[in-house]
Amino acid sequence: MVMKITGMRNLFKFPGWCLDRVELDPVETHVWLVRDGRAKLHCPHCGMIMSKNREVDRTARDLPFGISTFVTIHYRAIQGRCRACNSYSTIHPEHITNQEEATWRFRKFVSRLARHMPLNRIGELLGMHGTTAMHYDRSVLDEEVPEPNLDGIRVLLVDEKAVHRGHAYVTVVINGETGEPLYMAEGKKAASLNGFFAQMTDKQKASIKAVGIDRSGSYQKAIEENLPNAEIVYDKFHLVANLNAVIDEIRRDAWRKATAEDKAFIKGQRYNLFRAWERSTDDQRDSLQALLDLNADLNVAYVMKEAFSQLWTYVYAKAAENYLRKWVSWAEESAIAPLQRFARGLWRARKGIISFAKQSVTNGKIEALNNQIARLLHRSCGVRSLKYLFLQIRAQFLSAHPQ
Repeated sequence: MVMKITGMRNLFKFPGWCLDRVELDPVETHVWLVRDGRAKLHCPHCGMIMSKNREVDRTARDLPFGISTFVTIHYRAIQGRCRACNSYSTIHPEHITNQEEATWRFRKFVSRLARHMPLNRIGELLGMHGTTAMHYDRSVLDEEVPEPNLDGIRVLLVDEKAVHRGHAYVTVVINGETGEPLYMAEGKKAASLNGFFAQMTDKQKASIKAVGIDRSGSYQKAIEENLPNAEIVYDKFHLVANLNAVIDEIRRDAWRKATAEDKAFIKGQRYNLFRAWERSTDDQRDSLQALLDLNADLNVAYVMKEAFSQLWTYVYAKAAENYLRKWVSWAEESAIAPLQRFARGLWRARKGIISFAKQSVTNGKIEALNNQIARLLHRSCGVRSLKYLFLQIRAQFLSAHPQ
C-alpha cells in the first residue's frame, strides 16, 4: 500500500534529504528518500562545495515502525568531487555510512537492548545475526561512552578476573570510592597494570592515597614503582578467605585421622566452620559445638577465626599492629602447623594489613564488578574483544550512575 507523505516527514527527517514515499505492509516498511535539490554538496575535508560525480542506490535499516519489524530506507548515495582539495567523497543521509548500513537511531535501539538481552536473542527479535547486533552495539558505545576521567582519584582497587576457559585473566582497575571502571588489560602481571599508570600524569598519580589489592597478587611492584606515596591495602575479604582455606585444611586432616564414628561429626561441617557464630542458627550452632568439643585443633582454629575478625575494628594503625602481633603469637602457641604458616605470612605482610585501619579500603566494589563481568560473559557467550567488554561494563556503570 502506497501512502501519501503528509504527516510522515518528521518521522524520517534527514538534513539535505526529502521524503519521497512510504510503502507499508504488515511485515516490512519501505521508505524512499531523495536528495533535496536546494542542498549543496559540501566536502567533508575542506568544506568547499563539490560537484556531483555519480550516484549509487543504497539501503539502510531503520527503527521498527508500527507493526513492521523491518523498516528499510532507500536512497541514492552521491559521490562528489571536490576541486579545491582534489578528493572524492560519498554523501549519505546523516549518520548512515558505507560500513553501517543502518541509521544511528536503529543502532542505538540495538545498543539499548544489548544492555538487557543476549546478542543472539536481539538477532532473533530483529531478524539479524548476533554478530551484526554486536557490531551496532559497539559502534554506539565507541561513540557515546566517554573515556575515564583520571583526575582527582583518591583510591584505586585492582584485581584479576578469569574471562576465558583455561583461566586466561585480565587485570581490572576501578575507582575505589565510586566504583567506576577505569582500565582493563590482558594478563595479571605487573606489566598489565603498568599500562594503566602509563596513561596517567604525575599530578593524577599524586592524588592517589591508597590502592586495594589481593595479598597474593603480583601488582605490588608496579604500584610501588608508580605510586611511591600511596598506601597498599590488602583486601580483608581475601585474607578471611585465606584463613578459611587454612581451617578447611585442618578439618580435612582431622577427618583423615578420625575414627569411622567420629568422621560423621566432621563431614559436612565445612561451611559451619566458615560461618560467623552470630550468623548461625540454633541447629547449626549445636552441630558446630559438637564438632568443636570433639576435636581440639578445630576448636582452636575456630576460636582464632573469630578472633581474627576483631582486627578490622581498629581505627589506629598502632593498635591494629599490636593486636595482629598478639594474634600471631596465639597462632604460634597453638602448635597447629597450617595456622602457624598462615600467621607468619600475615606478619610478613603486616604493613598492607595494618593500612586498613587508616584507609578502610576493601575490594567489595571490584568483586561486585567481577560478578557483573561474569554475567556479561555469560550473556555474550564469551569474550568478543576486551575493548568491547570494557565498553560494556563502563556503559552499565554510567547508566546506573549518570554524571
